[in-house]
Amino acid sequence: MRARARLPDATAVELTPDERLPFADGAFELVLCAETLEHVRDLQLLLSEARRVLVPGGRLAVTTPAHGRGTALELLLRGFESQFDPLSPHLRFFTAKSLARVLEELGFSAASLRSESGSLLAVAER
Repeated sequence: MRARARLPDATAVELTPDERLPFADGAFELVLCAETLEHVRDLQLLLSEARRVLVPGGRLAVTTPAHGRGTALELLLRGFESQFDPLSPHLRFFTAKSLARVLEELGFSAASLRSESGSLLAVAER
């Protein structure tokens, strides 16, 4: 595992989907959700838990596939299957606007949000 080789002193924790995070309130300055939000069944629980384990002023960093006008155009030109494989593990799809709205509704303030190379990159503060 590359992560273990690069960070030998780090502790790996296996999380149970759709359950509380096994950490104390305010345990972290940063929570990273890299290519995660689109796969989570209970997004409200995950983001609420991320907020809970962040210190006041802590940051949530998010990456997720970007969808928007380009996705809509592909749907129009090539059909639904061109973008959404029924066997894909993706449960939801975000535009910059919908991601910003979700973060704000769950108590974060977006410090930055941009689209780059087909991904949304967001940093939000607790």
